[in-house]
Amino acid sequence: MHIHLVAPKPLFPFAAAGTELSAKIDNEGFVSDIIFVVPNFTNVVTATLTIHDEDGNELYNSTAKAKNAIYVITGIRVPVTFGFSAKVTLSGVAGGAGGTVSARLFIGA
Repeated sequence: MHIHLVAPKPLFPFAAAGTELSAKIDNEGFVSDIIFVVPNFTNVVTATLTIHDEDGNELYNSTAKAKNAIYVITGIRVPVTFGFSAKVTLSGVAGGAGGTVSARLFIGA
């Protein structure tokens, strides 16, 4: 199986307020692995990554992940087509200067 990295990697720059950001991605195949990086936000919040098809249907949910950590998610197989999206939802506002969440998606055929 050939695996490639989604480029550019989706970044989700949160300001002090705001709890939801999404990025449209034009790749297709199966998401097999994710590197999900949650910064050390000022407030105690969690971040959840979801993947949606082009119609907005949720295909994957990472469950809530704590701040100030890197998560390597493996062993998944989420089918995606051009125009799917990745969305990050915070459990509350980030506070302070905010921070940028990243989700590096690895897609195979």
